[in-house]
Amino acid sequence: MEQKTVDNICRISMEFGELVGKKKMNLPDEYAATDYLVDNILEWSQEFEKTFNREGEYLSEIAVFAHQKFRKAGWLPDQRTKIVYLYRDAYNYKVLNCCVINGELLSEQMMKIRECCQESEYFIPSEVGLTEERFSSYTEDDHPFFELLGFEPTDEPVNIAITPEELVRKFDCCRGKWDELATKHFVY
Repeated sequence: MEQKTVDNICRISMEFGELVGKKKMNLPDEYAATDYLVDNILEWSQEFEKTFNREGEYLSEIAVFAHQKFRKAGWLPDQRTKIVYLYRDAYNYKVLNCCVINGELLSEQMMKIRECCQESEYFIPSEVGLTEERFSSYTEDDHPFFELLGFEPTDEPVNIAITPEELVRKFDCCRGKWDELATKHFVY
């Protein structure tokens, strides 16, 4: 068995254990659920390997993938997704931004969003319906771009009224137009 497969099995099992420990799973019979997990985990691991392609996002994306499988098995209630992104000015001062949307972003949707970003990570949140937090005043070191850090399942309350499908559509509308859109925000 390849090391990647073993790593995936460990991460999915750890996610299962963590959710059971936090009592967030709806398991009618913990032993039956464990048997189901054991019966399916190798297949899930291999499925994840086929769809995942960004090493830097491994932990958040395998957690999302595991939650999708657990939800499909009926073990988790409806999901919310936290979108994490960062504003960084020219002097490397940073402001972390997060939004929570109702619904689950699927792996395919996450990949589509990344494909729509400039260089697979830069975007302008206000153009896709997300909030923007920077510093209190603008200087010549500011620009409109934020870095997309990742997506993660969450129980936090929703703070942006947009569905995963709408978010993907908005990113798709901006694909290839980020520089043009940036001129609306700042005069260079």
